[in-house]
Order: sequence, then C-alpha cells, then structure tokens
Amino acid sequence: MQNSSAFQYLALDTIHESTTNPRRTFDEGKLLELAESIKHHGLIQPVTVRPNSEGFELIAGARRYRAAQLAELFSIPARIVEVDDTQALEWQLVENAQRADIHPYEEAQGFQRLLDLPGYDVATLVEKSGKSASHIYARLSLLQLIAEVAEAFTQERITASHANLIARLPQESQAEAFEQCWRKD
Repeated sequence: MQNSSAFQYLALDTIHESTTNPRRTFDEGKLLELAESIKHHGLIQPVTVRPNSEGFELIAGARRYRAAQLAELFSIPARIVEVDDTQALEWQLVENAQRADIHPYEEAQGFQRLLDLPGYDVATLVEKSGKSASHIYARLSLLQLIAEVAEAFTQERITASHANLIARLPQESQAEAFEQCWRKD
C-alpha cells in the first residue's frame, strides 16, 4: 500500500515530526553542520512523509527536516507515502537503525515499540531491520535500566559498556552499581 510517487516540494510548515520516531536526541553541532551543507548544496536526499489531518507526518528524515529549518528553507523535497501506523513505526526504526548515530537506548525503545505490536517478535525484527538477533537482544536488555541510569546513558554520562553491565544487574542493585562507576579503585 505504498505510494511510490515522485518527490514533491512541501512547505516546511506543513510537515510535523512524528511522535513515534525512535530518535529523540539530536547533536546540535551536527545539525548546524548539516544546515550549512543544505544552504550550499540543497537537500540532496528527500524526507519521507505521510498525509494526515495536520498536513504531513515525518516518517524518515528528522535530522534533515530540522537542519532545513535551521537553514531557513521554505520548502523541502519529500516523498509522500500512504502507510499505516505500524508500517510508519517500522520504517522509522529501520531508517534509524541503519544510521550510525542513533543512540542505543533509543534504538532499544524503537525495537520494543514494534515488539509490543501484534505479529512482531525478534525474528521479525531481524528480518525487517537487517540487525542480528544478538544485537536486538543486547539493545532490548538496556530497557532494564532504572530511570536514573537510563538518563545518564542517554546523556552520555556513562558509556554503552557501563550501561550494558548495569542492565544485567537486578534493578534494586543498579543505583549502587551506578554510583560505583565513578570510583577510582
């Protein structure tokens, strides 16, 4: 049920970001670099949107969309598709999983949102994302982190290695382990 129509230019103010996009963090410096590139070369890769009652919901291209706003563009090229909520979430996860700069915790949240839908299991995620089952399970284990540790991880105050080790612990032991990350001995 995909519409593979040609790209169209859409006014930025008719596009809004999706609430289901797994990507929640954006490096401001990299956005500014991308905005500068867009000013000089234009937006090379169109965003993907779907129509809804508010205009167009962004399915893929949140960084490009934000950078285009910073570059003060009026419109950007967009591919308009007709997909349901499940397909939109799947596309968002796959799009972000293929990019190196998505945070592991955000990727885990995206995997979990799909697993919460009927008909999805890890084997389906492997098939649809191109990631290995061990990668998916490793990401999902991060969701066992208590809120304090998860926040520190998403803010990059602790490394992925620390987060993975702490996630293996029972939740009642994680706060103490988190405090011990900073010990020198």
